[in-house]
Amino acid sequence: MKAAPVGDGKLSPVEFYFRIGALWQTGLAPLVEERQEAAWDVKYEEFLALMDAFLAQETHFEDGTFYRAKKGLMTDDPYMAVPYLIRKWKHTGEEYVL
Repeated sequence: MKAAPVGDGKLSPVEFYFRIGALWQTGLAPLVEERQEAAWDVKYEEFLALMDAFLAQETHFEDGTFYRAKKGLMTDDPYMAVPYLIRKWKHTGEEYVL
């Protein structure tokens, strides 16, 4: 059995269909970041680059808090996105700057 393709037609690094189209869908990114830290793999690097690109274009308040353009701040959005940003900082030392 093969993993389902993601939006670009490539297999997902987390081995099932996954498409990042909303903040709440970033919940698996911390797992991928941890896998990348434990055992570097280009497939994880590509996925994390997509995550960073998504977060860079996502709407946010002046203080950097992410929110949904049509719905406003939803409690699950920071709950999903912040763990990834913390793990990325711990792994790379890079601060996330909007």
